[in-house]
Amino acid sequence: MQCPKCKSDKIDKKNHGKRAGTVVGGGAGAAGGMAGAGAGAEAGAALGLIGGPVGAVAGGVAGAIIGGLLGGTAGGLLGAKAGEVIDDNVLNNYCCLECGHSFSK
Repeated sequence: MQCPKCKSDKIDKKNHGKRAGTVVGGGAGAAGGMAGAGAGAEAGAALGLIGGPVGAVAGGVAGAIIGGLLGGTAGGLLGAKAGEVIDDNVLNNYCCLECGHSFSK
């Protein structure tokens, strides 16, 4: 790939859409994961009953934390993919390191 202005091959990607999508998707996924963590907490508490009341509490907390982490990870990955599509098709995602010109594919 070359800069259309100065023909340099020293090109960098900005990836603003991908970064923003990762942050927004990760936050939304974590919130969704925590909202659905009730089910994870119930399952963890049920499994933790084997260890008594302390095991039920620990299992419930672990289930909630895992729900938030998995939701955040999944949301971040989906957000990054959506942001990548926006970078490639909407934004001027490429920047020439020689002349500073921004352009798209």
